[in-house]
Amino acid sequence: ATYAYSGGRLASVEVDETADGTPESRSVYAYNTAGLLESVVYSTPVSVPKMRFFYAYDANNLMVQVETDLDVDGTVNSRTTYGRDPSGRLLLIDSDNQADGTPDVRTTYGHDANGFNVLQETDTGVDGTVDQRTTMTVNATGQPLRISSDTDLDGNANSITVWTYSPNGELLTLEQDHSADGTVDSRS
Repeated sequence: ATYAYSGGRLASVEVDETADGTPESRSVYAYNTAGLLESVVYSTPVSVPKMRFFYAYDANNLMVQVETDLDVDGTVNSRTTYGRDPSGRLLLIDSDNQADGTPDVRTTYGHDANGFNVLQETDTGVDGTVDQRTTMTVNATGQPLRISSDTDLDGNANSITVWTYSPNGELLTLEQDHSADGTVDSRS
């Protein structure tokens, strides 16, 4: 990949997947006056724009919306909206996959007394029924210690991920039990 910068910011990335000297794809990045990413245009081949992403922010420069134009024809095909509390913590993500004004999936987040995300609930279809629940235990600095996902809401975890750290906070191990049966399926 070839990276180009402008004003200290990433301006474009060209990828030559066949290593023949001709890039097959290009992503071009544009920024708003605050220096935040405002749009990305992905082209393949490099002269044919295929997708455009638009990013919007609130007064605190926190992302509040992403819109996707899949054909670069000026029509928004999907919209993701981020809801936050006054402290800027993420409370919900609404995914409107058809950009018709009605969310298709709503994910809500809960936080502990220190403001760390410890709960994620997903409502597919936005019918008021939680379809998946993920709980997280974190240490005093907010590093994840354990994530349990209950994908069928029977009260039992369907997958578990556990992290361990050195006294300096460096990651030592990451273990995954993909079926929550007590057997570690992967360790790194």
